Amino acid sequence: MLLGLGVVLIVFAGCSADITGGAEVTINARVIADEADRASRVASEVSVNITPSSYRIALTYFALVDSEGSEVAIVELDEPEIFDFSTAYGSGLLLGKRTIPKGTYVGYKMRFTYLEMVAPVAFDVPTWSTDSSHPYVTGSLVESVRTFEDHTFRCYYNTDGNYWKRDVLLLQEGDTPDDNTWVWMRREVEDSEGNRNFFIDQTSHPSFGVVDLFDNSTFWGDSDDYDDETVLVTVASAALAGGTEDASMDPFSFTRDETLVLNIDIIDTFNFWEVTGSDYENGKLDLGPSYDEIPIGEGTVELYGDKGFHPFMPEFTLTPIS
Repeated sequence: MLLGLGVVLIVFAGCSADITGGAEVTINARVIADEADRASRVASEVSVNITPSSYRIALTYFALVDSEGSEVAIVELDEPEIFDFSTAYGSGLLLGKRTIPKGTYVGYKMRFTYLEMVAPVAFDVPTWSTDSSHPYVTGSLVESVRTFEDHTFRCYYNTDGNYWKRDVLLLQEGDTPDDNTWVWMRREVEDSEGNRNFFIDQTSHPSFGVVDLFDNSTFWGDSDDYDDETVLVTVASAALAGGTEDASMDPFSFTRDETLVLNIDIIDTFNFWEVTGSDYENGKLDLGPSYDEIPIGEGTVELYGDKGFHPFMPEFTLTPIS
């Protein structure tokens, strides 16, 4: 069972004597801990959910939405600011503050470039793969017993240069922090020139299938826009137009000092499928490619890890507590 993290954003609203009809809002964040695991079986496969052990968000926008549909921005940045919730204790992190009008607020909107999380994982590839001697692969095997080490992932919700929406990147650590790189992971390998590597360390976005986030065209929009930084993905609370069921808020009237709490629940957000009876049925995350022997489509597809890995979006809940 893994330790799960929930993140709480606390919004303090205090009436200002200098501004009629307004109140100053300060947004802080702190971490709360919980434990959970979940597994369900379907035919010959098992769906497993695990919880990352730390959490960082590259936030660019957070706004409350009033009953007239107007957005009142609390955080609005051209470049993302990184908030590390895994080290937030006591009063937590200061996200921002501003004076906003009193009134009735019915929802919120937020945008972030990526979520960064750490989870234990073991890697595997075919023996003929160019990554068979990669330290992440060899480090997963000790006396034929698979070992699991913490590794850092970035899940992109908005495009940043060559990192596109839905991309899942793995931190490839070098000898020094300056040598660290972020790499994609190939979904399928082939025993042919240029197609034998699993870890994709290059500056341009891959033109082939890579490990990615959940598939939902309503949320992500047109796949032709995945590389477009100007087409933004915004998380809106469920009651708003285009809102997601994973984000909720009860309307409240902002007429006095108010405290709001936004719970960001990342419990069980790393999902994968294990094949019953395989070497990777262990309730833990095994990452590796699939291999369809040439001629493709005429033989058995071999898996070098769990069948599927699709991190889910955290659940967001904003409620007043005063």
